[in-house]
Amino acid sequence: MHLTFVFPRLKTFSGAENLLLQLSRYAVEQGHEVVVVTRGVDSACVGLFHPRVQVRVPSRPFRWLTGVHLIDSFFDTAFAPALTSRLPRQTDVLCFFCPPVLPAMAFAYRRAHAPVAYYCLQPPRFAYDLQEETIEAHGLLGRLVPILAPLYRHMDRRLAPRCDRLFAISKDYAKWCKELYGLADVALVPPGVDEYDASQCDPRALRKELGIGESTPLVTTINKLIPRKNVDVFLHAMVHVIDRVPDAHGVVVGDGPSRPSLLRLRDSLGLADRVHFTGFLPNYSAVMSFYAASDVHVFLEKNVPFGLTVLEAGWCSCPVVAVRGGGTGDTVVEGQTGLLVDADPLDSRKVAEQIESLLLDRGLRNRMGQLGRQNATRFSHERASERFLRALASTAEDRRRVDSERKA
Repeated sequence: MHLTFVFPRLKTFSGAENLLLQLSRYAVEQGHEVVVVTRGVDSACVGLFHPRVQVRVPSRPFRWLTGVHLIDSFFDTAFAPALTSRLPRQTDVLCFFCPPVLPAMAFAYRRAHAPVAYYCLQPPRFAYDLQEETIEAHGLLGRLVPILAPLYRHMDRRLAPRCDRLFAISKDYAKWCKELYGLADVALVPPGVDEYDASQCDPRALRKELGIGESTPLVTTINKLIPRKNVDVFLHAMVHVIDRVPDAHGVVVGDGPSRPSLLRLRDSLGLADRVHFTGFLPNYSAVMSFYAASDVHVFLEKNVPFGLTVLEAGWCSCPVVAVRGGGTGDTVVEGQTGLLVDADPLDSRKVAEQIESLLLDRGLRNRMGQLGRQNATRFSHERASERFLRALASTAEDRRRVDSERKA
């Protein structure tokens, strides 16, 4: 097949970018031709595409960036129609990723002879359930959110259904998309996790770098440091954990705008020598090493679209504590691969209790770690990418059948 993927902008090497890179890589390795059309590629992602993937960007005026996240995200949507100028003339399927490209998708759908799919990783949540957090995170610019949110909701509800097929990444989000967009059918196409050989990791060396012993209980959270990841709740939970497990240590892997305030909170809680911040780790193996060296992985985002980090932890046989709801319903088998806590309210004491139950029971940790590994293999990138390609092929076949019936 000749496949065209339209993506708003590759900003950092995070979950959405990694998904696009893996899907395009797998497709060309299976003999398909892939063109990726995007507004820009950050230096962190340059060189990560498979050599046979063709990357196209619009002319320079449409690649303009201010360096301010909220404004640049608005421009991703405003400049989206320019992406249609870079679409190939011949393609078997057009697949659009993420809400900012919706204007381009709606425009292309009118003109394209090929079927159009929309891979909705998540609706524009700042316009739905994350307005208050977005306002708080952007200071004075946050005043624009109440103005922009209704416009985005209108655009999202009007344009998202204008496709031949919409893909969702978890059961909860598929249900949400059906209700939100009034669709009878939404295809479930979950992403995959990179396979990782945990034997490559030397936990002793990593723990030595952290200044802790081989048997020291270690609790990890791996996130972009933004408010919705609830790393502040993790820090408060670690205070309670250390009361019950005095030699426990924590690690926060990742970076983001909340880092300075989180460091101040850590120090104010008296955790300066007990919770370590690593910063951003661009090397995937280094990130996976923390899962492999940890006793428990904690992931506290509410209503997460999928929750890839809990699968990455499972791949390294590390049990998890996560928030009930959203994608964790697909990625965590409660009581078998991890333990869940309620989202509302998200109570640091409840989080601490779940962490403690795992730290204090080696047998439980080992059983959950083994089952977590088995569960993660069901979501390998190879399997996920194959499901994705089958969904695209099915979309193309359905469109051809409809066109044939219309002509008849």
